[in-house]
Amino acid sequence: MPLFSIIVPIYNVELYLKECLDSILSQTFNDFELILINDGSTDKSGDIAKEYKNKYNNIKLIDKENGGLSSARNAGIKKATGDYLLFIDSDDMLVNESALSNIVPYLKNNDVILLGFEKLYFDNTTTPVVNNANESLRNKSVDEKIVGLIKSNIFVTSACNKCINRKYFIDNNLFFEEGILSEDIEWSIRLLLTVNNIDFTNKPYYYYRQSREGSISTTVSQKHIFDMTNSINKCIDYINNSRISFEKKDALLNFLAYQYMVLMAYYIEADSKLLKTSIKKLNYLLNYDSSKKVRIINLLRKLVGYEITAILMNKFVRNRK
Repeated sequence: MPLFSIIVPIYNVELYLKECLDSILSQTFNDFELILINDGSTDKSGDIAKEYKNKYNNIKLIDKENGGLSSARNAGIKKATGDYLLFIDSDDMLVNESALSNIVPYLKNNDVILLGFEKLYFDNTTTPVVNNANESLRNKSVDEKIVGLIKSNIFVTSACNKCINRKYFIDNNLFFEEGILSEDIEWSIRLLLTVNNIDFTNKPYYYYRQSREGSISTTVSQKHIFDMTNSINKCIDYINNSRISFEKKDALLNFLAYQYMVLMAYYIEADSKLLKTSIKKLNYLLNYDSSKKVRIINLLRKLVGYEITAILMNKFVRNRK
């Protein structure tokens, strides 16, 4: 069995797919299988995937009807045989040829390893996002690590900057919820509530491409707003129904507060009064403000009110795009 199963969902990314696959196949560490899931692409992505499958013996290709990111990831997981799972979005890439080899020293006895990643812009400039975890956290208990990683903004929702033990993943039924957007929020909380051993590396691993044309992440639909609201409510239930320490509960709610802050930016775009009411009911999460950004938004909310704060946030987000 290979050490890594690298799972790459594919949907209409013909302009970026080769660059993604080449970054994986050029790794100096080659004890991995690459599982490509063509999720009903209507462009040439499927043809590109077949071309690579015919060229490399360590590639598995799954062709399926379009079911969304979670469905594609789950299909790949079910075919995986590696000891550890890695998820790579098909418009992103690994930072260099040593990305995989840099992970190997951190694998022993860990369920999850957090990996450094950077934002990649179209002018090829980059911005580090997760690469400065405090080394002193390594000697802490798992709960102390989780608290420290969340409160220092090191733990983020993305599945793509995590290496996960496959047995742990399967035993804890960490499959992604299908049919929803913002699936990584709910998944992250389930992971944080079940992980027994967690570690991190500050070495760069992953380039997250910013705002490509047609990317799901650049558009926010009513379904996106609804699913994100529903996911946060689910997560609150998970946390409240779990036997965890006060410190860990507080950290997880701080983590959710950041996700809620993102949701709040789209409050004024919600097209129903009921949905707006559901979003606004969650505004107490802003009191969990270990994040500097959440603290600023919480202060603004107290000064000018919820509605005006939400309008200002929406304008900021839309102008930034």
